[in-house]
Amino acid sequence: MAVRLLVFKLAVSSSYAENIEYEAEGDDFDTVQWWLGADEAWRVRTYAVDHDIHVHHVAQPLAETLARQNTEKHYGDVLGETLAFDLAGVDDAAGIARIATQLGGRFDVAGNGHYGFWNPTAADYSTKTQPE
Repeated sequence: MAVRLLVFKLAVSSSYAENIEYEAEGDDFDTVQWWLGADEAWRVRTYAVDHDIHVHHVAQPLAETLARQNTEKHYGDVLGETLAFDLAGVDDAAGIARIATQLGGRFDVAGNGHYGFWNPTAADYSTKTQPE
């Protein structure tokens, strides 16, 4: 599995549904994450207040530099720490879960198995709203 995971921690905790945003505290923060595979990419946006998640599929490979530029363009004013993981040597869900354990929280894999995301608080994320 040749995958690169980029995790952008945001300095806010927000709700898309309620259109509210607070300064993030502890592990209660929003994220923008990019699952960059050899043939496709996925952008995962998490909202910490109500554990909402928005997932966008890119049906072609995406260069890491473009993912970083896009995130900086749209979230530059609230960007916190950026983490990057090379998952090329990790061949199973258990191996990926070990990476999450080192960070805290857990690693959630989508039901279709095409992407995953780091879940810093191990909360139950689901799509609750649709982006406009």
